[in-house]
Amino acid sequence: MADIPRALEHAGDALASAGHDAELAESKYWIAKCHYMAGEIDVAILLAAESCAAAVSVGEPALLARAQILEARCLESAGEVQAALDLVILALEVLEDYGRVDDEARTVEQSAVLALGVVYLHLDELELAMQNCLHATELARQLPDPSTYCAAQDTVACVLAAQAAQAREAGDRIGAERLEREAIARSQEAVEIARQVGHAGYETSALLNLAESLTLVGEAPEAMRLLRRWESRYAGALPRHSAHLQDSLGQIFLAMDRPDEAVLAFEQALEQCHSEPHRAVIMEHLSQALERCQRLQEALDHYRAFHRVHARMSTERARRSARVAALRVDIEKERARARKLASSNDELRRRAGVLERQANEDVLTRLPNRRRVEAFLEGEFGACSAALIDVDNFKQVNDRFSHAIGDAVLQQLAGLMRDNIRPGDLAGRIGGEEFVVLFKGGPNADPLAASERLRRAIAGFDWTSVAPGLVVTVSIGLARAGEAGTGPLLLEIADQRLYAAKRAGRNRVVG
Repeated sequence: MADIPRALEHAGDALASAGHDAELAESKYWIAKCHYMAGEIDVAILLAAESCAAAVSVGEPALLARAQILEARCLESAGEVQAALDLVILALEVLEDYGRVDDEARTVEQSAVLALGVVYLHLDELELAMQNCLHATELARQLPDPSTYCAAQDTVACVLAAQAAQAREAGDRIGAERLEREAIARSQEAVEIARQVGHAGYETSALLNLAESLTLVGEAPEAMRLLRRWESRYAGALPRHSAHLQDSLGQIFLAMDRPDEAVLAFEQALEQCHSEPHRAVIMEHLSQALERCQRLQEALDHYRAFHRVHARMSTERARRSARVAALRVDIEKERARARKLASSNDELRRRAGVLERQANEDVLTRLPNRRRVEAFLEGEFGACSAALIDVDNFKQVNDRFSHAIGDAVLQQLAGLMRDNIRPGDLAGRIGGEEFVVLFKGGPNADPLAASERLRRAIAGFDWTSVAPGLVVTVSIGLARAGEAGTGPLLLEIADQRLYAAKRAGRNRVVG
């Protein structure tokens, strides 16, 4: 999707040569997405609705859910946030009734949950936004495409930045700084992943968010350096990305008390921006910069222009709402058919999917179980290092605090493991208080350092939030890729080193 005109051309060719209805429905979806990516929101809304109807007509629940999510994204971009919320929830219902658990279904589910987080963010429901974005991040960890995790991390950073803004408005400078720093960390990770997978769009979005957060914590020069580097790397970027860049540069110049340069940046942003909502934001920023330069008449002129755009947007939103409502009347019956279609799928297939998930997932921690770990190790054996992890003195936790607290400890450990491994690595529970992490290889892989980071994260967690006086540590035994001829032998070596870590005093890594 980096070259949208070319992508649109290919989608049009696919539509013209579609051999059956399913290909026709898929082509309509991609044409709608191209227009959405190009910022042609009104066109994209209508095409996305058509792709929904096409997906219903061919009985494709997964495609229907994808099209509904795309339509919701379009509506949210156009300011129809409540309508977007309804559509995302409908998409999640379709997926729930669909019952499949393959990579395609998981990918669509992750996209729906992330879209729900974005909608809640725009509704200023930040707690719900954070819950859904974090859930989307967890779902993305289980998907083969790392860019989904990157997008989720970038969105979590946006929610953290919004929470920081709320804290600043409430006078909580320390809380705002902490939240902004968390946003910076998430954005930095998103930028790094996007670069690794070569996704310029996600890298650009995350980098611009990173620059804004850095500016707000007083690191404007570093933000400026990052944006200038972006300019040199992406000279042919999409106009909306370039407009966002210039707008960010303008805000950085204002933070550095360089209003004349800010004016120039905002003016360039207006030249490159074709989105009316974004133009309104830039006009307001430009008015503020002109006022700082004592160019008061120009500031007033742009402020009036900003209000004219707002008034025009309100009128357009009303017209769009009428068009969307009329369109919904035409396709509501098709959507009802879609719900019926999804809910009437073969019950045996649904049950098989549930049983497959239960057979491969630990009930308490929702981590992969021993069976799933062994299957993963068999498929990836040659490229994996194995870290066996055992909770130190776990029996004392159960005896002193209760088995319910012991279960809570295991669940929290599962969360810490998910948070401290890379996309593509696998953390699983293989029995009792024993876990395993399988680290995939690669040019930057360092399983010993990764195991030590995980051990420190667990030891440094505030376990008093689970129970007063609670302290939890783990011992880890590491076996590196290539040390054994089979997966079971690799785990056996890791087990021997785990016992060595226990004998050496616990709360350590031996590998």
